[in-house]
Amino acid sequence: MQTGIKIIWTFVIALSLTVLFPRESKAQRLAVSTNALEYLVLSPNITIDAAFSRHHAASVSVSACPWEYSENTYLRHFTWSLEHKYWLTMPFYRSYIGGKLLYSSYDLGTKNLS
Repeated sequence: MQTGIKIIWTFVIALSLTVLFPRESKAQRLAVSTNALEYLVLSPNITIDAAFSRHHAASVSVSACPWEYSENTYLRHFTWSLEHKYWLTMPFYRSYIGGKLLYSSYDLGTKNLS
């Protein structure tokens, strides 16, 4: 079997086992997520959330796009953010109030081929 097909089958089996045999968890302290819409523009990204008390959590996000779209056109960006969240009920459940620090650097341009 090809490597890509093996990866897909591994994902399908793991997802099926998770749905068929769920395990009860007492509390969630860490979450890892991604933004699928950013992958549509070939921008890999990841977010890590960590709860550190009954109502407080922190989040760190990183995103980058270092690709060239054609021979002479490019769009590059790098973004990171840090967020503090005060959860109104418990971490990772319903609503929160938060503050966010964001840094972003981007460059859109063309190369002069003359």
